[in-house]
Amino acid sequence: MSNHEDSKSNDILQWPEDREAKCEYGGVIVVKGLTSVVERMPNGDIIKTPWLDTAESDTYCKQLAIEAKVYQRLGEHPRLVKFKDWNPDKHALTLEYMPYGNMEAYVKRLRRISGSPTLAVHR
Repeated sequence: MSNHEDSKSNDILQWPEDREAKCEYGGVIVVKGLTSVVERMPNGDIIKTPWLDTAESDTYCKQLAIEAKVYQRLGEHPRLVKFKDWNPDKHALTLEYMPYGNMEAYVKRLRRISGSPTLAVHR
């Protein structure tokens, strides 16, 4: 395998914890996912941007654009994260901050607090 192939495969397989992420918008990084970085802004908004330093960057940008379209199409609903903005030039999706994290983390936290085995997370 050539050096180019080695560096390409390492780039694709690099886990988010090992990747360098900077706060593009002056916030604090909340989570680094496989396809994007989530940053919490001083005003409380969340900005999600794709990883732009990988061989899959184009795919990640397209996936985030689809996610933005889904939020736009669904509109506001009390059980959905509130969509605030989509910047197609910067591939930046702005959403409302959810202080309890994602649904899985929230249910796990409730189960731990209540001690109830009936609260379950189904995938």
